[in-house]
Amino acid sequence: MSEYAIYNNRRFRAVYNDGKVFLTSKKEEEGFELHSFISGFETINTYEKTVSEKEVDAVFYEEIFIRYLLNDYCLFYSPRYEDFIKDNSIRILTTNSELAHTYNFNRSEPGVYYKDILINEIDTIIIKRTPVGINTSSDLCSDAIITKDNVKDYLYGIHEEWKR
Repeated sequence: MSEYAIYNNRRFRAVYNDGKVFLTSKKEEEGFELHSFISGFETINTYEKTVSEKEVDAVFYEEIFIRYLLNDYCLFYSPRYEDFIKDNSIRILTTNSELAHTYNFNRSEPGVYYKDILINEIDTIIIKRTPVGINTSSDLCSDAIITKDNVKDYLYGIHEEWKR
């Protein structure tokens, strides 16, 4: 699950806390401050801005579910894990041991199972959005369904979004 905000008609990764929204971008944005930190041997730059809840159009949590073989699974992704598409496939997760055994999932840790599947094997993507804070319009963060014909474009679109 990731948290986002709509600010100036754009979607940003965000954290909501006590009436303030902390926005983050990987590219330079007007009014955002550069923050650098070292992760291993790499310097990571992010641009951040804090705004009041009243300055954003929406803040919401977003969960992405992959419908594969008539069951719904979590998409393994994170804005920090940008490269979640490899060889035209993605990783799905489940905590259901019976489903994991039935469909030959691998165990990653106790109670968590994963499987890499080809994008063209996905039936549908279900996006669940939960409004956060008092200023969020529910129509800006409504749930969505991505049909099989649009799955590839959607996944590659969020892949590009997380690189920015």
